[in-house]
Amino acid sequence: MAGDIIFVQSYLLAPFGSSSRELHPENREQLFSRIKIAVSSVFLFACTGVVIMEAGGTTERAISQAVTKNDPILITLIESLSNCAYPFRAILILSIFMSKRTAWRKLHDMAHKNVLQLDPDTKAVRYLRRLSVILFAGTVGVHSVAITLSWMYQQDLNDIAQSRGEVPGHEASGRCYVYFGYCLHSSVLILLWTLLADLPFLLSQQILLGGVIFIVKLVRIMKDLNREIKNEIDQLGERRCGVRSERVLWNARIRRWTTTYVACQRFVRQFNAFYQWILLISVGLDILAALGLGANLVAPAEGPQDKTTVVYVTANCAFLAYATVLFIPFVQLYEEQAILTKHTPVTVSAETLCELSAIVQQNPLAIEAGGLFSFSRGYLVTVVSSVATLLIFIQEILDRSVDGSACKTLLTNSIVNHSVTLGAN
Repeated sequence: MAGDIIFVQSYLLAPFGSSSRELHPENREQLFSRIKIAVSSVFLFACTGVVIMEAGGTTERAISQAVTKNDPILITLIESLSNCAYPFRAILILSIFMSKRTAWRKLHDMAHKNVLQLDPDTKAVRYLRRLSVILFAGTVGVHSVAITLSWMYQQDLNDIAQSRGEVPGHEASGRCYVYFGYCLHSSVLILLWTLLADLPFLLSQQILLGGVIFIVKLVRIMKDLNREIKNEIDQLGERRCGVRSERVLWNARIRRWTTTYVACQRFVRQFNAFYQWILLISVGLDILAALGLGANLVAPAEGPQDKTTVVYVTANCAFLAYATVLFIPFVQLYEEQAILTKHTPVTVSAETLCELSAIVQQNPLAIEAGGLFSFSRGYLVTVVSSVATLLIFIQEILDRSVDGSACKTLLTNSIVNHSVTLGAN
């Protein structure tokens, strides 16, 4: 793992079959690999149980609130999306990773043996290894802050419910979470949720980070390629263009640039084959989680308003960042490839450079998600605007629900008062 540019991610994902040495394992290594996969499968099975229980509990709470508080059941379900979406996302991504672990090892080897050879600069390798650490630390830090604030807020809500007699107090500390009929101490529930929901989520995030780092390397290669082509065109315009030796040198450069681009395009094709469903699941469920958190933000606060705002704004920004900011290198790769087709050829460079542009246009470096969309600037705008639009729609439904409940209460009070007046007369 000495030259591994994603060494942190490779180490953390080793129990799920990320090691490249397992492509040609010895008998003992093969046995050890199977044991790791078996243990990881049991771990994912336990995580699945928690998600199923949480989904069942969410549905039960939504129906209960719809009956007792007259809340719209659809909105109540949307508000609970985050509790189910992000652990379910982790299970799906880790399961796909395990089932396609051989394809991952080949992609990993291709990145190191083919892509890195296009730019073997040791400084670039050190930068990517630092990026591996920075992205890991950043992901853990952001998620830890969001989850810590969420638990603190949940404890406040639980204390309010206990003061009303809605939740029984724990014998030892007065802190009890009723979880499917069982009274769990807060430390027990936090430990359970951390191990079976947050830990899998952070591990699944490392799969995405590994892919992001690979694409960061491609972006650097494409930027260098665009810079070199532009400089050569500028210099070519200042030199004599009809000299035969000049044509030979230019054709040699074109062949080298074409070889570089084709190597990048082959890697992108392999990347899409492995990541397309992982990216679709990640983006889809992160957006659902952000939508659920946003619905809680626009709904009437159950706890202190300032704490409610801080908690849900922080968590919402985190999941929106997972679905947008994290994938900015994918957008950069697409734009660098587009720049490659816009270089203005001159004289001797015209015909051969047009051939390179045709290859680029026919084989774009577009990262795709399940074949449904590719990552571009339009994608970033669409995600943010769609979430904002849906939250406005949810706010409108909630306002109408509150107005309807107020009208019903007013009508009921009027009928009761009128009946009392008639009885007195």
